[in-house]
Amino acid sequence: MPDHTTAEVEQRGVCVVSELWEHLSRSWALQILGELNGGGTVRFNELKRRLTGITATTLSERLKEFENDGLITRRIYPEIPPRVEYSLTEDGKDLSKVIEQLDRWIRSRQSKKLL
Repeated sequence: MPDHTTAEVEQRGVCVVSELWEHLSRSWALQILGELNGGGTVRFNELKRRLTGITATTLSERLKEFENDGLITRRIYPEIPPRVEYSLTEDGKDLSKVIEQLDRWIRSRQSKKLL
């Protein structure tokens, strides 16, 4: 087992956070996670309807990224026409809780600045 310096371990941790942050900072990413967090299992077209203004291409790209990241599950039903449903994994639910906490923190900071 290789011996890693503290700096190497810290750098790797920063890289992981940077990768995740890169995905979360893309257009519509947080809104998609929010809809899935509040909506349980959702079909593609329903999700698209809820996210007014998102293109099918962008939604599809973000869903694929989140599936690859292990944040959502994609379930395909063998029907005609095919039915596909998306939902958060446990990791996705955990991340959504962190995002909600960050949102509350940002809002509290904004209200303090206004006083």
